[in-house]
Amino acid sequence: MSPQSTNQLADKHLRLIGLIATEWSMLETTIDFGLWGLLGIHQPAGRAVTSYIHATTRFDLLITLAEKQFSEGIVDNLKSLRIKFKDLLAQRNDYVHAQWQYIGGSPYFGYGKINKRGNLEAKKLQTSISEFEQVVLDIQSLNNDLNNVMELNDFPFPDP
Repeated sequence: MSPQSTNQLADKHLRLIGLIATEWSMLETTIDFGLWGLLGIHQPAGRAVTSYIHATTRFDLLITLAEKQFSEGIVDNLKSLRIKFKDLLAQRNDYVHAQWQYIGGSPYFGYGKINKRGNLEAKKLQTSISEFEQVVLDIQSLNNDLNNVMELNDFPFPDP
């Protein structure tokens, strides 16, 4: 039997899942720009390289390169943002990659997902609209904080 679309999510939930994915993409782009600038490579070459590297590793590379060029305080700021990044990555993955379903007809949703070992992790996560919105706001806040650290400390930005 082939899988059938069981999209039961309301438009507002679909929109918020899309916002989570889009805002996360912007955050990864901020990391990439910082990394490419510190490496001194142009955007096309940078994209060719970093598109094969997981976002977590790219953030770690950004910190490693920053350690060579910036003060300990700036690097500490990046490291604290890296902790927030790691926590948000797990939330982002849960929201974006989940197999969403209604729980008992309520406006809340639960999901199951396959973990890296191929085992089903069944989670019944009752998630409200405000929790979806908070994840979006947290990603936007992290992206703003990372942009501020780079802009206020004159990180080099890559040429187009």
